[in-house]
Amino acid sequence: MTSHSVSREDILDALQNALEPLDYVKAMWQGGAAAFGRVDQWSDVDLMVIADDEHVEGVMRLVDEALEALSPITSRYELPQPSWHGHLQTFYRLEGASRFHFVDFVVMKQSNEKRFLECEIHGEALFYFDRIGGLADVHIDESAHLEAMQARAKELAFEFDFFAEIVEKEILRENWLDALPYYTRFTLMPLMEILRMQHSPGRYNFYTRYATEDLPAELIAEIEPFFFPQPGADFAAKNDAARALFTKALKGLDWGE
Repeated sequence: MTSHSVSREDILDALQNALEPLDYVKAMWQGGAAAFGRVDQWSDVDLMVIADDEHVEGVMRLVDEALEALSPITSRYELPQPSWHGHLQTFYRLEGASRFHFVDFVVMKQSNEKRFLECEIHGEALFYFDRIGGLADVHIDESAHLEAMQARAKELAFEFDFFAEIVEKEILRENWLDALPYYTRFTLMPLMEILRMQHSPGRYNFYTRYATEDLPAELIAEIEPFFFPQPGADFAAKNDAARALFTKALKGLDWGE
């Protein structure tokens, strides 16, 4: 295995040392794999900070400087603005670091309360500092989340029934290149949402992300083959089996009311 002069810990230390002394940087934490206790040799570096609104661009420049001082930046991509979440987000690769240890860095305005900290969804963030207070104990609004999930279940039930023929007709035509994306969109994605509503409601709309951790092992063993259909009878059989499981899971939803 290739050795690298810059470790994941080196990156984290360099950014903490650069940002923690600044009073206008209000908080800094790790998300991603670290928030779920699943960091391994392939984990990237997911870092987020909150800063005074007028300093967010300056913070990103300081991040550039801190990383460049640690190791030459070989690739940098900044999410176009306005971003979908309203934050500045930049990705970096460093010459001395493993290609897997790229940096995903987000700077949030303090006025923007969309912070991806709800522990039921994003795990237990690892904080370096929190000058705002209480950020480590953020939870979803259970009532609003349940209402959104119930509304989504109704949409899924309609779409699953209405668009079934789009998948079926391409299977009957033996048009596998068209059948596969339709099967993914109109059979597998709705199935995963419904199953996650049962077993991991906080992340019901995460599709396959974290599924092996969130769903029972026996259920993973049942559904995993659905994602690898072979042209021919196997494709039709897996579509039928996935649809049957969706219907069963939909009927079994218990909202706990």
